[in-house]
Amino acid sequence: MEDRTDPVEIIARVGGTDPQRALEVWAHLAIRAGWNVTPVTDAGPPSAPTECGVVEVEGLRYRVHVGPRVRHLLMEVVDGQMTQRTILNAAAWAEPEVSPQSAPTFLEG
Repeated sequence: MEDRTDPVEIIARVGGTDPQRALEVWAHLAIRAGWNVTPVTDAGPPSAPTECGVVEVEGLRYRVHVGPRVRHLLMEVVDGQMTQRTILNAAAWAEPEVSPQSAPTFLEG
């Protein structure tokens, strides 16, 4: 059984939507979780507007995304009263590139 957090379970709170920073923060957390992360420079065009880069994690490629993903409690003054509400804040996450070589046999045919 693997003790490391799976790369798809790593959610990096990035506080903004800068793609380069989101990619760096996600990669940093993945490396801290014990994974060998390598940026991929020949990945082609983004597959989604949220995509900020592609990395290889020990033989599998992941597309790293950034966007509203994590809950955040916002405190604000409305009509002179302090109120709170929950909003979504920016985070980076990774989705695997599934290929015939990486997909398990139960997904075939």
